[in-house]
Amino acid sequence: GLHSFYELNSEDDPLDSHAGVTHLSTLEVDKRNSYRIDNGVLIKEGDMWYPRIKRLSTGKYMLYFQDGRWGPNIYYCFSDDGTNWGEPSILFQSHLTINNNYMRHYATADAIELENGDIVVAAIFHAVKKDDNSPSPSRFLMTAKGIVTKYSTDGGNTWSEQKVVYH
Repeated sequence: GLHSFYELNSEDDPLDSHAGVTHLSTLEVDKRNSYRIDNGVLIKEGDMWYPRIKRLSTGKYMLYFQDGRWGPNIYYCFSDDGTNWGEPSILFQSHLTINNNYMRHYATADAIELENGDIVVAAIFHAVKKDDNSPSPSRFLMTAKGIVTKYSTDGGNTWSEQKVVYH
């Protein structure tokens, strides 16, 4: 069965928290360290939403996040220690679409580092009326939603053009 939180945080080695349920899931030991990533330091306008951190095979950490609850942009930056972060760069940038009447917003990014060291990032996109600046804009134009990817072959220094992989 499932392990208690006490067991998960007191064992030296990772435990299979889903034994008998799936062979693909494990939880790592809680090292009891936490660090606050200050929203105002990494993003000058908007709020940091849906942050994700990946530790790369080089030992560096990659943080990516969106600058609003529903986007519009996806940023990324790197850290050597997980506490001090470099200047964020835009990975997916909102832009006009559909006869310049809508903005394409990006959200909920996730990344994976492949065995060869390449990094692949995927995000969803959706269209928002260009004059809709509400906190929760309408995202229901179903013909303008999908998933895009970008990849880097040099540890995140440069990125490919985005590719729509689902529409």
